Amino acid sequence: MKPRTLILVIVALATSLIIFIAFVFVVKTSRNFSVLHAEYTVETADIGIPGITKMYDARLVNSGRAPVRIEICAYIDDAGGRGDAPAFSVQKYDGKSATWETILDASNARTCHPYPLGWVTARLKTRWLWPGHSVSMGEEATAARGFHKGESARFVLYTSFNHSSEHAQQGIPTPAFVIDEEASGGAAGLRVRH
Repeated sequence: MKPRTLILVIVALATSLIIFIAFVFVVKTSRNFSVLHAEYTVETADIGIPGITKMYDARLVNSGRAPVRIEICAYIDDAGGRGDAPAFSVQKYDGKSATWETILDASNARTCHPYPLGWVTARLKTRWLWPGHSVSMGEEATAARGFHKGESARFVLYTSFNHSSEHAQQGIPTPAFVIDEEASGGAAGLRVRH
């Protein structure tokens, strides 16, 4: 190998090593560069629950400058579509105690499983949430979870699933929103996830 070619190979390897070390540093310190937030959306829909005309969804969004490693439930639905869902909970505001009460907790690892007329397969997996990207929990009829008109609700999204009952995890809440409809009589027991 000619000396000039050898120098170019050494410079290329050194540059690659420096880039790799810089990437590892950014990833390890990504908490300083990442800004995760949660947001919700509402859409009009009819899924057959009397009195319910809206579907809610929440997203975990990376608006930072570095990727963040998260744990998701990777699933294939009954129509063959693939998706990723983060751990989440649905909360209702209790005005008497001025606290948020958890109505549904889907943050436990056991919630990532197939279910009839929903997910055909489901498994926990880790992935990068890149800057500018988001992951959705999936639409649901939140008002049908026992809410009454005028009550406040919010979603809390998590970067990982609980793997034990003693593991406390910090969540990222969406802004609160007011429920403006409620399920009519006889709606108990109907499926609220789409």
